[in-house]
Amino acid sequence: MLEASESDIIFERGRFVIAGTDRAVPISDVARRSFQSAQLPPEIETGFTERANFGPADAATFPSGAHYCEVEIDEETGTVALTRYVAVDDVGQVLNPLLCEGQIHGGIVQGIGQVLMEDIRYDTASGQLLSGSFQDYCMPRAGDFCDFELANNPHPTTATRSASKASARPAP
Repeated sequence: MLEASESDIIFERGRFVIAGTDRAVPISDVARRSFQSAQLPPEIETGFTERANFGPADAATFPSGAHYCEVEIDEETGTVALTRYVAVDDVGQVLNPLLCEGQIHGGIVQGIGQVLMEDIRYDTASGQLLSGSFQDYCMPRAGDFCDFELANNPHPTTATRSASKASARPAP
């Protein structure tokens, strides 16, 4: 856009400027032009985006959990009834117990609903989805489930800033 060498261009105050001149292009013009693929060199991707991953080096954390589900199956009908569900997870420092439990309940219900209640069917000739809504298969309801027994088993780590701060807090 400036018809200058990359090494001659500096970025200052929201503009790309040819060093030592008054020739400049605002970053908004560069962003707009970046979406016009016909005006870009072939080695440059369309769009004005950037991606980066940030995280502390050697700071992998490995939260764990275990879920146990006890069911009864009616031999005559094949109907499955949940009789007990226990989940122990490492969700870290719980700030809002009601919200945390609600998220875990939602995950459990979604998973069980997909396994036991959804019946995804496709037309064999066309591949058209035949069961695309809750009118075509069961919607999980509270009465389909037993009470969930939940526990948190946090293992604080010093590998992350929030965990080290959380581990320094007194237990509620």
